[in-house]
Amino acid sequence: MGTRIFNSAVKSRRKDRKQAVLAGRALMTREVILKTDITALSSYLSKEFDQLALTVFLSHPDTNAIVRELLALRLAAAEPQRVQELNDAFSAFARTQFSETEPSVTDHASNIIFAALNDTCANIINDIEKEHGETVSLIRLGAQNVLLQATLDNIDRHVKHLANPPSYSEAESKEFTKNYRKQLIAAHGRIVPPDFDRQKKVPIDDLYVSPEIIPTADVVNQATLSIDGLQERLDRTVLLGDPGGGKSTASTVITYRSALSDTAPLPFLIVLRDFPSPKDRTSVVEYLESRLKSYYQITPPENAIERMLVSGNALLLFDGLDELIDTSQRREIAEIVELFCNRYPLCKVLVTSRKVGYEQAPMDEEVFQSFEISGFGVEQIAEYAKKWFKQESLSESEYEQITKAFIEESSVVPDLRTNPLLLSLMCIIYRGQSFIPRNRPEVYERCATMLFDKWDSSRHIHVKLQAGHVVDPVLKHVAYWMLTSTNVKDGVTESELVKEVSSYLYGKAFEDEEVSRRAAVEFVDFCRGRAWVFSDAGSTASGELLFKFTHRTFMEYFAAYQLTRACESPESLARVLLPRVAKGEWDVVAQLAIQIENKNSDNGGDRALKTMLDERRRRSRQGRASVLGFVARCLSFLNARPSVVRQLTNDSLNLILASDKDEGSNALQLLGTLLSETSEARNVIADEVSSFVTSQAFGPTDLRAEVNLWTVVFILPFSISFYGNNNPVTRREHLEYWTDQKLKIIRANEGRLLAACRHDLTLAANCVEASLISLHDYMFETKFGDLNPLEKVLTSKQTKLFRVTYSPIAFMVFSHAIQGGDSPNKKRWSRISKDLASALDSYDEWPVVRASCLESSYGPYLDFDDPTPQPSDIDEWFCTAVISCILAEVDKLRKQDRFEGRISTRAEELGVIAKLISARQRPKDLGELEFPDGLSRKRAERLRRWARGETNFVSA
Repeated sequence: MGTRIFNSAVKSRRKDRKQAVLAGRALMTREVILKTDITALSSYLSKEFDQLALTVFLSHPDTNAIVRELLALRLAAAEPQRVQELNDAFSAFARTQFSETEPSVTDHASNIIFAALNDTCANIINDIEKEHGETVSLIRLGAQNVLLQATLDNIDRHVKHLANPPSYSEAESKEFTKNYRKQLIAAHGRIVPPDFDRQKKVPIDDLYVSPEIIPTADVVNQATLSIDGLQERLDRTVLLGDPGGGKSTASTVITYRSALSDTAPLPFLIVLRDFPSPKDRTSVVEYLESRLKSYYQITPPENAIERMLVSGNALLLFDGLDELIDTSQRREIAEIVELFCNRYPLCKVLVTSRKVGYEQAPMDEEVFQSFEISGFGVEQIAEYAKKWFKQESLSESEYEQITKAFIEESSVVPDLRTNPLLLSLMCIIYRGQSFIPRNRPEVYERCATMLFDKWDSSRHIHVKLQAGHVVDPVLKHVAYWMLTSTNVKDGVTESELVKEVSSYLYGKAFEDEEVSRRAAVEFVDFCRGRAWVFSDAGSTASGELLFKFTHRTFMEYFAAYQLTRACESPESLARVLLPRVAKGEWDVVAQLAIQIENKNSDNGGDRALKTMLDERRRRSRQGRASVLGFVARCLSFLNARPSVVRQLTNDSLNLILASDKDEGSNALQLLGTLLSETSEARNVIADEVSSFVTSQAFGPTDLRAEVNLWTVVFILPFSISFYGNNNPVTRREHLEYWTDQKLKIIRANEGRLLAACRHDLTLAANCVEASLISLHDYMFETKFGDLNPLEKVLTSKQTKLFRVTYSPIAFMVFSHAIQGGDSPNKKRWSRISKDLASALDSYDEWPVVRASCLESSYGPYLDFDDPTPQPSDIDEWFCTAVISCILAEVDKLRKQDRFEGRISTRAEELGVIAKLISARQRPKDLGELEFPDGLSRKRAERLRRWARGETNFVSA
């Protein structure tokens, strides 16, 4: 079934619109200038416009912006007047670049250059229309393509900028850019590993290892990327990841590497936790201007940043959307970023966020492409460890020995070391103690204990600090206070910090209020000097410094520990966490708290999770799904009781079956999380799923519930593909396991499934693929509406439950036939193709297929990689030819060129099939068709009659 899932259900309604948006964006960023013949151009122009001068001029950001706007005008089929306005602006801009040349000469040259660029744009779009006509048609629905529309709206602002030269000179602009790049390199060219002892700055390339970056489920046909690959693809981009996974470091690396390149857009990094709060909020441009002055110590020329944004010569990085704890503020910032993107459509934008909770305030899915940072693989772990220990003062033999030992010994906690932050902490622990804890709280605890022990021994903390005996509980209290107090989210002033610490110490550590205050001042002053604890987070309007925990991960650990101390029991802890978990908040804090409670209380983890499962408060289905998903994620570190696992499984299945069509994404995500987070408990989960299916007794009047139940069974393994964990090894293992479990459930309930599939086209098609019913019975013995037998194999249907769209059987026969090679499902589809060919042979005249029965997009079925696709036998070839003819005929009825254009580009490989389709449009070109050996006379004649236009396979 996996090969038949065409796209995720929740995104299927927006699929065509999103593809159009992204395709339109790709068109606008094509290298038009590279396709322009500079040599020929220079031969027409005066000596001032030689090849070198032209190359420099055409590489200018404003020239690139004009080209993108010209493409937008072409795509939108805009009026000639708009093109002429852009031509005039181009001439005005050229005069600023060739200021020493006679204006009339420059105008003449710029008109010739603009005409050449215009022609190149037209040729590019014409070429694309031939190959992807449907995509260009969708792009031209300007009301749907928000990026294209924003680009068109931006033209007037850009033209105005070009027509009115800035108050600063070109030399001043270049000087600012050069100096700003230097400051960026100085600020971001080194990183500080979370090494609490040394705080040593390391050149970023000496330590950084790029993780694998994978496209999310809604981004198709894209391979795994490195950080450099992501940087090349940046446009409207979201980068998701787990805590400590390297999102912020990735932003820093991209900022640094962009600064190194004179041709890359100028990067502007905005750490969203530092972005002004609503009461002090300014525009993004105003914030950038202020940030450059206050932090980078450089003043940009007046309106220089605005002009860069309008022309697209800028890259904006919004780092840490998740660090805005309040969901409403996250939504507000997301809207601000989207409005910024609408205002400056040529500017590239990257937004980073934690994966969990992102869906509570996501960026516009129709505009932004999402990618995820995957965990380190074995090779990346080894590379990072080698780089990390290379920073130590070790001999070559010592370096090799300790690196090898660490890599081997850390393999006992493979999940932890895939996280870059935790891997770094493990390196610190291993350097000092040669011991690797087995879960996250132990990692944090070991680091904290190691740190405090060193403070005690080397700095005599208890002697110097009045509150030295309560450093640990004070830090935990402060962390929880900062986590839960909305008024300190931007950082806390020294006076606020002293007040809170003093309040905690009074009565708990000291009996005198003034002594508590002095101890608090001493403690805060001490922490200010420890960069691993607090770091400068800016200042208030009055100039008082603000402080935050340097590493949010440690704040979350301390806060989680404090939370467990404040709660009397695992049950009360669960009740405190539930409202946050239901809203998709505090995911890391809650997981850490469950782990800590499990260690400190008898069966604490089980009791907390049981309380969450037993909650009787009425929550929305989304809220309940968030709770169940959280409990499922806890199974990755907690060996829960079988009874808890069974209750979780049962509750999850009931919630999934109760979901409506608009909750398909949440249901599918919950299922994928449940099945992929644990290996230890999956036998219990599998047994409960099987028992659940067997125990459900739906009456004859509730066929929809029965169909939904079997939809869940069939999609079990593939929910992992959509929403399972990102570890490729464990994901593959889970996929194989749940495929086997699916088959066991089907075999145990085969009669019931066969009865249900008579009432649902998609379920019946799944049964064909699973060899439970024959294709003949599917086509001729079942009735689905008014579909004729041939329409049944050509029609795609969306499941009611998950809104997943399955590919039609005929399309999958076609796809596997032309892929070539021995794919895992090749034999299955070869068998089905034989059955389809036999069914076609049984007709004297085939039933005509209504074009409305075919889905609107079938391009992906031609995205085959084998350079010489070849069906394995004559039945596959015949099915491929018939389906090709049907799709080509649908193209013409819909006045599109999706299929024939693609076929024509593969004419050499597809041979006579391409000739058949060509002859249908031009019968005089039919000639003698050389059909493959073994094709029966009856089959050959049917294809010839179609090619001559004597019969149709499709009707309007």
